[in-house]
Amino acid sequence: MRGGGSEADGIALAEGQGRTWRELRGTDHGMGPHYNPLDPRVQAAMRQVLNELTDRYARHTAFGGLALQLDPETYAILPGEPWGQDQVTRRRFEQTLTQGDTAQRSEGRGLIRKAEFRSRDRQRDWLTWRARQLAQFHRDVLEDLTRRRPDTRLLLLGGNAFTSPVVQPLLRPTLPNEPDVQGALLQLGLDVEQYADQDRIVFCRPDRIAPRTPINPQAVNINLATNPVVDSTFLQLPSAASLFYHEVLPISLPSFDAASPFGQDNTRTALFTHVAPSGVHNRQRFVHHLALRDVQTLLDGGWMLSLGQEEALQPLFDTLRCLPARGFETIEPLASGLPSQPLVVRTLAHDKSTYIYVVNDSPWPISAEIDAQTPAPCPLTPLGSRSLPEPRWIGTQMTWDIDLEPYDVVAAVIHSDQVRVETWRVTIDRDSYAQLRQQVNEFSVRATMLARANSLDVLTNPGFEQATDRLPGWIHAQGPGISITPTSQEHYDGAQSLRMATTEQDRVAWIRSDPFSPPKTGRIAVMVRLKVADPQQQPPLRLAIEGRRFDGSTYYKPFNVAQNSRVQLLDTNWGEKPFVMLVSDLPTQELADLRVGFDLMGPGEVWIDDVQVYDRWFPKNERDDLMIMSGLAARSLSMGQIADCQRILSGYWPQFLREHVPLGEPRIAALPAETPRNSRAFPPPQTKSEDAATKASVLDKVKQRLPTKVFPFRR
Repeated sequence: MRGGGSEADGIALAEGQGRTWRELRGTDHGMGPHYNPLDPRVQAAMRQVLNELTDRYARHTAFGGLALQLDPETYAILPGEPWGQDQVTRRRFEQTLTQGDTAQRSEGRGLIRKAEFRSRDRQRDWLTWRARQLAQFHRDVLEDLTRRRPDTRLLLLGGNAFTSPVVQPLLRPTLPNEPDVQGALLQLGLDVEQYADQDRIVFCRPDRIAPRTPINPQAVNINLATNPVVDSTFLQLPSAASLFYHEVLPISLPSFDAASPFGQDNTRTALFTHVAPSGVHNRQRFVHHLALRDVQTLLDGGWMLSLGQEEALQPLFDTLRCLPARGFETIEPLASGLPSQPLVVRTLAHDKSTYIYVVNDSPWPISAEIDAQTPAPCPLTPLGSRSLPEPRWIGTQMTWDIDLEPYDVVAAVIHSDQVRVETWRVTIDRDSYAQLRQQVNEFSVRATMLARANSLDVLTNPGFEQATDRLPGWIHAQGPGISITPTSQEHYDGAQSLRMATTEQDRVAWIRSDPFSPPKTGRIAVMVRLKVADPQQQPPLRLAIEGRRFDGSTYYKPFNVAQNSRVQLLDTNWGEKPFVMLVSDLPTQELADLRVGFDLMGPGEVWIDDVQVYDRWFPKNERDDLMIMSGLAARSLSMGQIADCQRILSGYWPQFLREHVPLGEPRIAALPAETPRNSRAFPPPQTKSEDAATKASVLDKVKQRLPTKVFPFRR
């Protein structure tokens, strides 16, 4: 509000101490969440802008509604739990609590005490209240819309919402892999449960599409696209909608800069593009979401329209445009003892006809036989631009034989509203099944290999053995009261260890290794042997990972040793097991010059030896989770649940193992199957020509043991 003063309190976005976003974070080219979306005056201003836009365009035939961009740099969502806690907003929150909850208030301002406000129950109430306020704002916007044009909808587009730093730790893959999607949404002021009764407010499920890069920077994107917890979260919404947000790929053009008439130093040219997947894989994102749910709204784009590979998309879009804009029912096949996956079948009885569409959410071509009961033989008309075979009839039973391409959708209309689909049978070629089996086996082998992780050769002097009077490969603090020297009096392995001691209360004794490149896995584990002279005098020791961010700031990740109740205390011996510090979310794309270090935060004495660094070390409980995951994939495949098996293998951790854990000597017979046409999911195994005869004989034995009764193959 112009002029400021007390009347403007609550308009600017502030945290609990009253500091605004602009004061703490500044702006990024003017962008940022400067205003408080919980304040009624801010909401009224936003509604005024939206109403003006609606008044201008509502009479146009192409006008179908409005879309709100829920991005972190806007003020349509909140940037985290502390924000919005100005006195005006907190007083409104307090007034909504029951009389019992507000019986113990702070004197003076009448606000909840800070300790009470930060309690777990009160914090949950606060997050829920914020989400309810934003949901009511969206209902008000929808009411404004329908008053001007009744057939409109409000779309909520959060393509960048989950890029907020506050929610990334809640969504990163873990073991067990259960991302806190509800908690992440609440941090942003959103709750899908608030829209469960709103079919005209379309809360789009975001799916970010990125060019092929190392897997670690795409960890959250992959987890959001493949994790069943995310699927179940968005299943609560009555209007199924998906947003595919394409990340741009920036490419610099130094040759163009060199030819600039303004001079190379004064010119910076960059090309931003959306790289579309090639061929049938450009359909994968659409078909996968259709297989998960009867999605009626598909949005695709980013900074620009997504262009390229339209030839593969055209038949799919032609088919989807012919379907009625109504909800279809997902059919569960009757038990037949024959495989029904990866096919998904949905039907809709409408206008004296039955519409049916069939989804193949797999990278392989498949054949299917679909059985349905009808009152009498009736015609079947294909939908879209492709021709389909006529069904076979035995009395009133219809059998429809269709072939589907990889990531394909086929649809038709049967001119009777009394059609009941009973079951179907899927045929997949032998080579595709063999490659899927090989993927399952390799997943299990890689998970097993994690128990034999090798340390990285990144430390110059990990055992402090190279000199008796100095520390090659390390830098350390010096000064009065600080002693950091190699010693031969105590050692775990070799002839020396490092003695680290200080008598100063206000000075930190520290030591750092020479810098090394961050591991590409995004994980780093530091193992070290530690001991003390007196277990009753535990030193305030920290293990630390330190690095330099590309923006110039320092990355520092500490681990308190003796103060951590979950680990063993330091003793007079080196212990049966080393101390371990594990960082599983290392921002590799933002770091350089990583170092391993130790910080003695106050008076104390400790001996250090045998420092080892790992990039693929997993604790036993995480290795067990991976083995369970591989067992579930194998079980799904053996039971004919091909789609379930494929979805497990497409998750983050199987992809992580494929990228970072190379297979050593093969423990299983490789299956030399051809790659399915237009498929990248299952690459052909690399076999040596001199072993071809041996491999072929092994393959013949494997073929004889394949369960052909459970998995019929195209001959």
